[in-house]
Amino acid sequence: MSPPVLYSTTDSTNSGHRYLSEDMPVYKTKKRMHFSFHQSSTRFNDSKRYSLDRLRINKKILNNLKKLDQNWNGYLAEPINEKIIKTVENFIPDLEIQPQIFPTGRGTIQIEYYINDKNLAEIEIFTNEIYLYLIKNGEETEREIKKEEIQKIISDLYA
Repeated sequence: MSPPVLYSTTDSTNSGHRYLSEDMPVYKTKKRMHFSFHQSSTRFNDSKRYSLDRLRINKKILNNLKKLDQNWNGYLAEPINEKIIKTVENFIPDLEIQPQIFPTGRGTIQIEYYINDKNLAEIEIFTNEIYLYLIKNGEETEREIKKEEIQKIISDLYA
């Protein structure tokens, strides 16, 4: 059986994060997509560097995000913009450490790295901009970044 794929939202009304099996069928109703889920933690801390398995999983997640329609989360979520999906597809193969990938209710994609509560990065990709929320050694930073900065930010987080 294939390893589970994390599939979640950053929607504040959704408290559970779930895993989606790679071979799990996806079906749609008029209003939203449905998957069969089991509860699990959103925390991921893999000390291994480049992981082809995690990259494959992330590519499958991105492919599934293309299928999300309007109101996919039941809280009026926007579909994920195809340009945003393509942007993430283009840069994740170059990342030394693969992130967790989440759709947001705003129609954007958030990638996350979590070491502990004092060291984490959340990067939200919009159509024409990228925003970083970073906690490094307990110090919080929020700012707009360029795609080319992501690898250095993540390397510094894990240094």
